Amino acid sequence: MISKIKHKLFFSFLLFSIFSISAIVVCVWINNRKDSISAQLKLLDEIYILSLKNFKLQQEFLSYETINPQFFETQKSTKITQHHIITAEIFNKLGKIENSRPKKFIPVKFLQRFKYELSDYQNTFNKVEIYITSRGFKDYGIEGKMRNYAHALMEL
Repeated sequence: MISKIKHKLFFSFLLFSIFSISAIVVCVWINNRKDSISAQLKLLDEIYILSLKNFKLQQEFLSYETINPQFFETQKSTKITQHHIITAEIFNKLGKIENSRPKKFIPVKFLQRFKYELSDYQNTFNKVEIYITSRGFKDYGIEGKMRNYAHALMEL
């Protein structure tokens, strides 16, 4: 009789231990997954903030640098330099998200499409920068040549 009680107690203890260990394993797994998803969400928030900064830099470039003679003299702009740095950071953070786990939280196809669209946008903005530089301002570029021709015609 004591042997049966011993076996029942041992079996109950074994079941309790298995359930406890299973619960611990599931909790640790869920916690790790939650941390991973939180890290991805943090990276997405950082990408969003960097994108807003990037758009602001582009807007400031288009508003202020296109009428700044110093930009046309040197062909360099702090706004463009910062824009390139921020864009590189965005691509870096997208790569981190792409390589992190779990991959099902943010689909890889979505990330690849986003990278493609961002790259295309970057290329378009680079073309706009080149066109603005070649167009010029006052004494620089095509506008400067037109101004010189206009002055020459007025002197005739």
